[in-house]
Amino acid sequence: MSTGAPKVTVPDVTGLTYDKAAAQLDAKGFKVEQKTEESDRTPGVVIRQDPDGDTEQEKGSTITLTVAKEAEKSTVPDVLGQSCDAAKQQMQASNLVGNCTEVETDDDNQVGKVIQTTPQAGTAVDPNSSVNIQIGKKKKQEKVKVPQVVGQTVGQAKQILAQAGFTNIQFAGGSDQSDNALVAGQNPGPNQEVDDPAATTIILQTVGVGGGNNNGGNGNGGIFGGLNGSNEDD
Repeated sequence: MSTGAPKVTVPDVTGLTYDKAAAQLDAKGFKVEQKTEESDRTPGVVIRQDPDGDTEQEKGSTITLTVAKEAEKSTVPDVLGQSCDAAKQQMQASNLVGNCTEVETDDDNQVGKVIQTTPQAGTAVDPNSSVNIQIGKKKKQEKVKVPQVVGQTVGQAKQILAQAGFTNIQFAGGSDQSDNALVAGQNPGPNQEVDDPAATTIILQTVGVGGGNNNGGNGNGGIFGGLNGSNEDD
């Protein structure tokens, strides 16, 4: 009397490529079904079988082989030069999460735009990974103190101010503008802090030496008139 299909020992095919594993099972009279699963194992290799190897199964029964496949990756898109919002939208479209942070830049053309991403564009990463998006912001300039030039000659004052970046120098009305004239007042005053020396106007109030005035007589005027008057008395 028949007791059904004869039983055959199932070979252990884990670790083999799918084609070789299927060929061995087919030679033993089994049917083969394939499934795939993301794995860090070599793609195309059998990582699991059901029923297990070395078990007795009826000839003609189905053996399910689970084959490794490479884990899906997301590629970081190139978003250089884009705004934060636009860059984050592209990250989302690539199954990534974009986070914007501001970094100082000397290039005004990069202010408000992406200057770098971490990881870099083209890098393959796990889906839903975070990507740091660096957005340029104007570099904060350190304030500069106005030098003390009262008591210096105009020539010395110009040199001192220029060394500190102050090149826009003007004279108060009636001031002697010759290099030998003495600085009696300045605006802004000494030690005042400014953002941009080159864009700051320094106004000097000066008096001529020995009562002379290269800009026309003794017209220093104002609070400095008394000083010129005392020179003339001498």
